[in-house]
Amino acid sequence: GVLWSDEPPSGATLLALLADLESDAGRPVQLVDLDRAGLDIARHVFDEGRLLFARDPDRLAARHEKVLVLYWDGAWARDDAVRNTRSRMERLQEELRGQG
Repeated sequence: GVLWSDEPPSGATLLALLADLESDAGRPVQLVDLDRAGLDIARHVFDEGRLLFARDPDRLAARHEKVLVLYWDGAWARDDAVRNTRSRMERLQEELRGQG
């Protein structure tokens, strides 16, 4: 994952940076802008990615914390929505059985 200090580089500059990183790493590298990535992707990067360098560890830690808080808040909401949907489906199935 990447946290840019300014606007992310564009076009050829970004491709050159990626090529340099892949050359140094000796394998394919994916860059994910952690400020712009969706929560699922950002959480995956923090959980599974490998930190190579942190110019500002405090900023990285703050972003990680924010991703986790937002992700788990959303997970609670998703779980609640699933429970509500299941409950409505069960009631509907019972109504349909009662009509038959």
